[in-house]
Amino acid sequence: MNKLLILCLFVLLACERPIITLKNYSEQIGFDESKPTILLSLENCSYCFVEYQEAIKKIDTSKFNLVIISSQRKKASMLAVPDNKTIFVDQDKLAMKLNLIKSLPVILLPSGETIEIFSPDQLLVNLKNNVP
Repeated sequence: MNKLLILCLFVLLACERPIITLKNYSEQIGFDESKPTILLSLENCSYCFVEYQEAIKKIDTSKFNLVIISSQRKKASMLAVPDNKTIFVDQDKLAMKLNLIKSLPVILLPSGETIEIFSPDQLLVNLKNNVP
């Protein structure tokens, strides 16, 4: 019985951690965590800037948040101009420190689910399917 109780507690805590981490991250960066959020790292993904630049231009950023992870604000601004309403720059690479992203872009859904993105086309499809 004790083992079952411990297992249930572990599962409960494991499920809640991503939501708590997202809330903490959103408070520090300043975005609305109730909207889907794209995390795009220019630090650990050397081809991401070129590959995703056209896709980012095609999408309506009013329906989700875009956080560009880059220690160079100027480089991040060339991908998308930060407005601190829907487009943000994470210069401290906090998303990496919190293990929200490793290298490839991800979409963080308000439910705590993370969708790893492998191509610009997949980004557009996932946004269409997950953004109201």
